[in-house]
Amino acid sequence: MIDPKKFSHQTSAYERPNNKYICGRGSNWGTPCLSGPNFDGTCGGAEEGQSPCTPRRSLRRLRGRYSAIIFGLIAALLIVFNGLPNGSVPALSALNPGPLTGDHLNFVGPSSKSCSACHAPHESSGWYWLSSAFVDNDMTSKCLDCHIFEGPARLAHNQTISATQSVMRTDCVMCHTEHKGSDADISALSDEQCSICHENKFDAFDSGHPQFRERFPYFIRPSIKFDHVSHIGKHFFSDKYLSSISDSKLSKHSPLIPESCITCHDEPNADRRVTPLGYDIGCKGCHDQQIAARELVVLNLPELLERTAEDDELIEACGPTIEYIEAVISEENLVEDEYESISGDELDVISSFIFGYNSDDIDNYDQLFRDFLSSIITSRSFQISEFTNERIGNQQSKKLFSGLNPEVVKRLACAWASNIEYELPFDEPSYGGWYGDFTELKYKPTRHADPVLRNWIEFSINAYSNAVGDEEKERARIMRESLLSPKNGPGACLKCHSVYQVDEVLAVNWNYEQTREEVGPHQRYSHSSHPLVEARRKQAHDEEIGPISVENSKPGCATCHQMNTESDFRGSFDRSLREYEASDPSSYASNFLGITKETCTSCHARSRVAQNCQLCHQYHIEPNYKIEMVLEKPKWPLENNGMSPSN
Repeated sequence: MIDPKKFSHQTSAYERPNNKYICGRGSNWGTPCLSGPNFDGTCGGAEEGQSPCTPRRSLRRLRGRYSAIIFGLIAALLIVFNGLPNGSVPALSALNPGPLTGDHLNFVGPSSKSCSACHAPHESSGWYWLSSAFVDNDMTSKCLDCHIFEGPARLAHNQTISATQSVMRTDCVMCHTEHKGSDADISALSDEQCSICHENKFDAFDSGHPQFRERFPYFIRPSIKFDHVSHIGKHFFSDKYLSSISDSKLSKHSPLIPESCITCHDEPNADRRVTPLGYDIGCKGCHDQQIAARELVVLNLPELLERTAEDDELIEACGPTIEYIEAVISEENLVEDEYESISGDELDVISSFIFGYNSDDIDNYDQLFRDFLSSIITSRSFQISEFTNERIGNQQSKKLFSGLNPEVVKRLACAWASNIEYELPFDEPSYGGWYGDFTELKYKPTRHADPVLRNWIEFSINAYSNAVGDEEKERARIMRESLLSPKNGPGACLKCHSVYQVDEVLAVNWNYEQTREEVGPHQRYSHSSHPLVEARRKQAHDEEIGPISVENSKPGCATCHQMNTESDFRGSFDRSLREYEASDPSSYASNFLGITKETCTSCHARSRVAQNCQLCHQYHIEPNYKIEMVLEKPKWPLENNGMSPSN
């Protein structure tokens, strides 16, 4: 028989793990009473000399309650969040995370990728599900499967940071989160998001943004040297224009004077820059005649010491001259007088460089030039470029003498070999091109951007750097200065077109270039999105304020762009032209005063026009897509207006 005292509270611990309550005295003192708590949590009775206790809930009971509370809370959250619209808090929805944006809908079709296009898949075992809560999912690598940027994708603003700077690594999900709905703009950022990383924090653009840099945004000189101050302040009001004005509401102004900036600039299609409308619209009326007058003298007949050929040789190659025919008709004997060259000029600077002799070195170039003429008149298919290949190369010669008719060259050579001047059968070449005139071979430009003239200018610019030896360099320098003189010859082209350098080779900016400006790739501005400026311009036009002028800062573009009449705009261009090297394009004085912060805050301020960060700044540098993503076909059948089946 079992001894009942063996399990008394005095000889053993009071343990009833299945009960909902434990003795209050035992939990406090470690010595439970004999009877313990009742099932309903009341005291089971106290021994003699002891007061009743308050039973406590057992650990099992507490765990059960906590589990019930947590389960209920989770169930409530699931019910609440799954019942809300997709646009509210879709990221907290466990059963339905919400639809993707329109550009990402391709990932949720009946594809093998589906969610794994962005999310790393987990294995089916519970261990992987649990461990995934403690392992970072590198979603940026998934984003880079499609997206590309001009700079490093994982560095702030895609900019390479120097080794001395310490910056945090960026991930796409720091700023962009998905599952917000097909119409959501996940690229939009708040000012608060921008201020998280930036050390210099401020509340708003008008109250805390730092002042713009000096000269902003005119840091890089334009490719075309158009001096606004000289054109508007001098050329447009010269006597040449004023003399042709008819009586009208603008009787004191020339019809060639633009009424506003957009007469010459493409404002309706403008973005950051307002590009010029082009030569044919803005420049042709004044400059076409000037271009036609800029003839290029490529070759002249120098003074020669001896005859080039005998009369019988000339007659056989070129036919009899007029002098010879007149002598035969009059039956006079042709008496060979002492030779006197019809030309007393030196070798021209272009021929001096091409033939490799100094202009005044007649003793050496005399025989060379006579051989040159003899080759022309005796050859049936002579090309002048063949004679220059040794000096300037075959391909370059073809470009420089493009369009030169061998018949023109032969007629000119026959006259020079006969020691007579070549006379044109007409007054002057009306349509341009190659022609001979007395003792010169000339080229008359046919139009603006004439290709032959462009080839000669580019050739002369680089002739000095390509020359070998001091004598050849000196001849190249003389040719270059003569050919590129802005006052005489085709060098007037460089009055408008600037010179730049690419891989140590000089070239000319023949076209208006959309070069990146120094204002920074993260700054943006759109002229076309500022209708207030255009409205002011139209208002000014309706009020007949008059054409644009330096003094008249009427509404319109001049609202922001104020002219600087004291600037030396052409200074850096002229220095570059004199030195024949591409100077620093950022070292120049703009025609316009720099735009200050106050210019912008006159509109962009509190209670007026928006001034959020993304209005003027963009985070990424040249964001784009990989070409394979653009060409790839959708993963789902193109039905239901192209939407994913899940929608």
